[in-house]
Amino acid sequence: MLLFILPLLYLKNKKFFDRNIVNIIIILILYIFYQIDLQMLFGRNVYFSDAEYYWNLYINRDFSNFSRYFLLYIYITNIFGLFNSIALFSINNIILHITTVFLVSELLKKYYLFSEKELKNIERKILLNGIILFMVYRSIKDMLFVFLSILLIYIYYEYFNKKKIINFIILFIIVSYFLPQIRPWSFALPIILILFHYLLKSYKKYRYLIIIIAIIISGIIITTPLFLKYLNILKYLNEMHEESEFLKGETGLFNFIKSFLIFIFGPGPKRALLGSTYFQFYTNIGNILIFCGVLQWYYNLSKFILNIINNQIQLINFVNIFFVFGVVLITVYAISYNGSAETRLRACLYYYFLPFISIFNKNCSRKINYNYIIIILIIFAFINSFLV
Repeated sequence: MLLFILPLLYLKNKKFFDRNIVNIIIILILYIFYQIDLQMLFGRNVYFSDAEYYWNLYINRDFSNFSRYFLLYIYITNIFGLFNSIALFSINNIILHITTVFLVSELLKKYYLFSEKELKNIERKILLNGIILFMVYRSIKDMLFVFLSILLIYIYYEYFNKKKIINFIILFIIVSYFLPQIRPWSFALPIILILFHYLLKSYKKYRYLIIIIAIIISGIIITTPLFLKYLNILKYLNEMHEESEFLKGETGLFNFIKSFLIFIFGPGPKRALLGSTYFQFYTNIGNILIFCGVLQWYYNLSKFILNIINNQIQLINFVNIFFVFGVVLITVYAISYNGSAETRLRACLYYYFLPFISIFNKNCSRKINYNYIIIILIIFAFINSFLV
């Protein structure tokens, strides 16, 4: 079990656990309530949908299909198949969640000079976000995906230099191999990370030329949706998994932008409150977590937008790999599902964007008028109602 990781992390950074012991207790208490809700009201110990599918594969020890690597992970978390306990797997998910936030915190402290107070704030935002917790509790594979993708970012920051390049290559290859075993499209993440690194270096020397080229290329792709049909990854999604609603349905610039906005602003507080009406599968605690998570996300997004307006800062100067991975995630599901992806996939976005937003806000010194935040929250709610 991953439980042995926590003592090692504690030795590495005791202050992280001192800051977050209350948050960790809250996470565990909410999980107990979630499990009680699932068992008492729905008569089951594992969530519906994909979670149930993968868990049944594990119960039957069916390692023959494409998810065998992930099923092996379930096998290991249940102490090499000695138990058939979803609780053991859930505890490992929670530990992965804490470890992922630990990695993010280490990067923010070392490379962006976050203070203890600033770290405490961002750690709490990620650890206790309702949508993230819903994903941690219910999901079978998304938490492992998030952990590996954040680990990839961590490896990049820590080892991508001349002195540690061998360490980087070894770890990079290992993580790059396992990522696509969970989500096939994520084979692109390691490639994008390397391309982004060299593009960022070139941008510092040839800033305006790269901006012009990027605008032209983006314009061509966005305004000619037929071009997207010939991208291999989309052909794979459409032909092998029959998931690409974008390729089957309405196309065009408006639909492309709308799909992005649906993913960013969904599912919305109304849908969260009325989960039994809008969601095919749901739990009461899950609906509450989603509702709180959406409000948390809207609040952080509104502060981010106000900081852009108030400080008149060029956003491109703060673009980093967290932001890039977030944009890639939105693009994949805007194309595959027209943005109407499951809530657990939006949790992955929050893991990327919340650190990025915190880095950006750290460089914005002006005070925010919180009356404007209320106005923006109302605008967000209006946008969400328009998109649905």
